Amino acid sequence: MCALRSQRFITRSLTALMLLLLAGCSAPPPPMPTPEAIPTMPSLRPIPSAALALSGEWRFAVDPEGRGEQTGWAGPGFDDAAWTTVTVPHTWNVVLEHSNCDGLAWYRRKFIIPPSARNAHLRLRFNAVLYRATVWLNGERLGAHDGGYTPFEFDVTRIGRPNTKNVIAVQVDNRRATDRIPATLGPDWSFDWSNYGGIVRDVALLSTSPAFIAGQQIQAVPRLSGVGEAASAVVTATVLISNTTAVALDGMIVADIRDSAGRPVLSAPVITVVHADAGQSATAQVAVTIPQPRLWHFDHPNLYRWSTSLQMPDRTELHAAEVTFGIRTIELKEARLLLNGEPVRLVGLSRHADSPEYGLAETTTVMAADYADLKTLNEVLSRPVHYPCARHTTPERAQTAQHPAARLRCLNQRVDPESWRNPRRASAPGSGHCRFPSARPRW
Repeated sequence: MCALRSQRFITRSLTALMLLLLAGCSAPPPPMPTPEAIPTMPSLRPIPSAALALSGEWRFAVDPEGRGEQTGWAGPGFDDAAWTTVTVPHTWNVVLEHSNCDGLAWYRRKFIIPPSARNAHLRLRFNAVLYRATVWLNGERLGAHDGGYTPFEFDVTRIGRPNTKNVIAVQVDNRRATDRIPATLGPDWSFDWSNYGGIVRDVALLSTSPAFIAGQQIQAVPRLSGVGEAASAVVTATVLISNTTAVALDGMIVADIRDSAGRPVLSAPVITVVHADAGQSATAQVAVTIPQPRLWHFDHPNLYRWSTSLQMPDRTELHAAEVTFGIRTIELKEARLLLNGEPVRLVGLSRHADSPEYGLAETTTVMAADYADLKTLNEVLSRPVHYPCARHTTPERAQTAQHPAARLRCLNQRVDPESWRNPRRASAPGSGHCRFPSARPRW
């Protein structure tokens, strides 16, 4: 009897198990996502590009004892109401009480990131701070940069807070040293120009799609058909694409050229395929030929505008960028200098970025006036001293064709960077540099 009951129990258990399995097998499978439901590179959706100008009103204070950081001056909650209000670009060495002082000073600014920048890639860009800049955003140290004449930027995508208050703090150190420009070369002499401390050029917050055009380099080579004339010119652009997303970018670059009047130069835009792995950068080269280009000359400074659009395969634009360039040839031949095949005599001068009112933080108006005076003196050559100059003084770096620099009717001589990286080579006694006191007052 017990064996029979056990057999019936086993039979019933197996029957129940089979019914459960059959019920599971007959259940409909979960629905598969349709192609429309599968997100396609969601982090690569287009976001409007914008540049939030952060020049203008900042708070400023000197730090003679170097205690600002430990006192909390970098913190977002620090009360800077008692600090001096200044206008950036700014240098403290044009202020009478600080005119001859080297040391540490601080700048602070509060600003709102617009809601449209949500999900955008954010970069905080300084065009120049002399000499060492240490930067904080919302109390978080972003990093430091050495070099008082070169631009630098930080990725602040994670730290910037759209639609709310953000606080930038910058510690600036303009003290001279043997490895800084201008350098201290001995106990009683240095390079013969001032080390203007401060945020000496513009500041901006750049917002773009997470995949964007990080830079462009243009090379234009004309084929001369006569003096001052060219049958054609080959223009090659090296475009740097940055992909900060977690997915690969397969897209294309659409390039076009227009003249100074806005007229198209090419018969149609040129399309080049580009691929950038997740979190990586990639370069693409685009080459086009311009028939019968108008050459740049200091008597008629013709310029062109190269525009690049980074697009997805469906032609959705992720980012766009432009750059101004001119087309010319310069060569030495038979003891003569030829510009576009024409023998020219170069008369010019060396111009330091040193305004009596603004120091190194000179305005575009000051720069444009200086170059207008240079042309009035019938000068055609400018030597940009020992350091990178502001973009306003170089036509190829002008932001728009209407920018004052875009019509500079001068040649800019390039300076060998090694001449100022090696102090002994650059300014050994007797080399022609003036003696300049290196032991200036500290704070």
